[in-house]
Amino acid sequence: MENHKNVDGIGPKVKGKPKKRFNIINKIDKNIREDEKKIIRDYMKEWEEKGRVPKNPFVELAKKLKNRFNAKSICDYWWNILDPRLDRSTYSKEEKDYICELGVEYLRNSNGPISWKDLQPKLETKFGKCRSRNSIKNVWNSYKRRINRTTKVDKNEESKNEEIVSEVNGKIENEIEGITEEMGKLASPVDKNVSSAKNEKFTFNTF
Repeated sequence: MENHKNVDGIGPKVKGKPKKRFNIINKIDKNIREDEKKIIRDYMKEWEEKGRVPKNPFVELAKKLKNRFNAKSICDYWWNILDPRLDRSTYSKEEKDYICELGVEYLRNSNGPISWKDLQPKLETKFGKCRSRNSIKNVWNSYKRRINRTTKVDKNEESKNEEIVSEVNGKIENEIEGITEEMGKLASPVDKNVSSAKNEKFTFNTF
């Protein structure tokens, strides 16, 4: 009997709709135990006291949690949910404006996407509040949507103005053509009379 299991990419692939990816942070939040949360908190506190050494503490934490969660997922979970310093109060206008300024400046000086881990400490230094990286990103995305809507409206207005100008120019051109045509009609009899007079004068001079 054939084994149809696909283990590590070995075996026949089963066609069908791909399974939806779980949100990494929510997956940890639903599955992590209280004792595991304590392990993370204690280790991160010690990490801060040691001057943030090693550079990536989440690799060590993954080992301490017996690899139930990978380093990246633990990192996201800490900076967005578990860190006890996180301030979840409503953002002030000054904070939002500062995030937008930082985002614009970052994109101007970098070819890559915005690094939220770089913006987070700057915001904390400026306002004394530790904000989750996801919430900072949400403020930026809201700003982008607002700018895109404004740009779209401006483009629509510009397009309408161009249509109006084009229509007015068309009417003016038609009126000019009409006036030119009328002038041509009025000038035609005069031209004929002048031409006839010249012919008569020329005939008279020949005698």
